[in-house]
Amino acid sequence: MPSEEDKLMKHPVIKNKLIVKKMLNRRGRLHAFEILNFKNSALVVIDLMSASTNADDRCRDIIPQVNDFASFVRNAGGLVSWVTQKSLEISSLQEQIFGYKIARQHHNHAQDDEPDAKRRLSNR
Repeated sequence: MPSEEDKLMKHPVIKNKLIVKKMLNRRGRLHAFEILNFKNSALVVIDLMSASTNADDRCRDIIPQVNDFASFVRNAGGLVSWVTQKSLEISSLQEQIFGYKIARQHHNHAQDDEPDAKRRLSNR
């Protein structure tokens, strides 16, 4: 049978018990807010577009969860905002970080007014 501390230490995302313990010690509870008023809240999704997610299985795996949560927030009266990148040209820094091929993919994809991943993620 798990102890009371073990029950408190269960976090749906953070698996590092030291971080969870630090949060519990700092605020006395696991979550910053016990209740969220979605009519006064927003979900901001940053850079979750095809150019970012196609190369990483973990990113693709969270898309259904983001969709479900976005739908929940909208239905509860909250705002959902999708932040995506749009650039006039590929910078040398982008090439250095991503390599030319991936930087070009990001650039081409970001030029669409309605990116494919945004349509895919906002399909509800």
